[in-house]
Amino acid sequence: MPAEIHYYHNFSVDSPTLSLTVILWALCAGLAIGACALTFTRHRASKLIGRLVESGASDAENAKYVRELSLKPTRRMRKMLRDDETLRKYIIIANPDEARITPEKPSFFAKVYRHFRGELPPASYDLQKAKLYIPESARITAQVRYESKGNPFISSVIVCIVFLLIATGLSYCMPLLLDLLDSAITGYKEL
Repeated sequence: MPAEIHYYHNFSVDSPTLSLTVILWALCAGLAIGACALTFTRHRASKLIGRLVESGASDAENAKYVRELSLKPTRRMRKMLRDDETLRKYIIIANPDEARITPEKPSFFAKVYRHFRGELPPASYDLQKAKLYIPESARITAQVRYESKGNPFISSVIVCIVFLLIATGLSYCMPLLLDLLDSAITGYKEL
């Protein structure tokens, strides 16, 4: 049975139930993926901050290597600790000159970044060499901001289910909402 095609007097939408539904599902899928990525990033940052606080790394003398914190230095962690990231407001690198990664030849993306921004991309650090600490003045703020409770897998599943329900509900309501909007515009024109 083919989908019913709605015609509106005040605006033109070609096959609204198909195109708007696809856009709606794509938007909800993108938001769910973004929310899951944020959940895992926040969990990783929370673990790093917690281990730094537990180890007593509150100044440059007590700074710790990532491997001393029983964490594996990953690419995601290296990206979280770049100069332009929010986490760097709280986590300080005690030896930035030793740990800074300076590529011998700039990559294609670094050249594009420099072309559009007029500057080099933010510095990355080798987490095998970097000594990290959280100053006492930023400790409480960092713990509150990056507090992660529960399992990130469960949170991600719940977020995906919620977005699935929202997308399903809106895809059934979209023709009704468009009819309501068309009627409202018609009523306003007849005033």
